[in-house]
Amino acid sequence: MDSRKKSLKVKESALIMCGECDEERFFSGAIDTYKHTADYMKWKDRGILIATSVSAKGDILQGDWLNKAQAFGTSI
Repeated sequence: MDSRKKSLKVKESALIMCGECDEERFFSGAIDTYKHTADYMKWKDRGILIATSVSAKGDILQGDWLNKAQAFGTSI
């Protein structure tokens, strides 16, 4: 079934994710999938934020990830 035939009210999208890998290039599969999905669904891509080196509870508090996420959310 073609999902575009459903009456979705989604017009925009963004990708925010975190993971254990220390380089953003390791997230390329997820990023490509997101981009292809947004394109297919004709969603306006509002951006991508990838937090790297997040593998244990509390790791997201290291660095500037929460400030970046807040700035990202504010910008959209």
